[in-house]
Amino acid sequence: MIGHDSRNTQLVHGMKHFTRTGVSTIMNTSMEIVALKRHGVEFPVELTISQHRYGDECEFCAFIMRYYQNQEICRKTAVFSAL
Repeated sequence: MIGHDSRNTQLVHGMKHFTRTGVSTIMNTSMEIVALKRHGVEFPVELTISQHRYGDECEFCAFIMRYYQNQEICRKTAVFSAL
C-alpha cells in the first residue's frame, strides 16, 4: 500500500492531472515514495508508472522495487563495470 507523505501526495496530483490533460511529469520516470506494510510499517520504494493506450482507452502499469534493493543492484553493477 502506498503511504501518506508529501511525495505520495504529489503522485496522486500528478495522476489526476494526467487523466485530465494527458500531460504528466511522472510517467515513465522513477520516483522514491513511501509504502506501508500490512502492519503499518513504512519503507521506501522506487515506483515507475507507464501508460499504454489502446484506441480510446488508457491503461497504467506500475513497477515497485524496494529502494534498498535498487541501491544494492546499482552497487553491484558498478563493481562489475569496474572489472
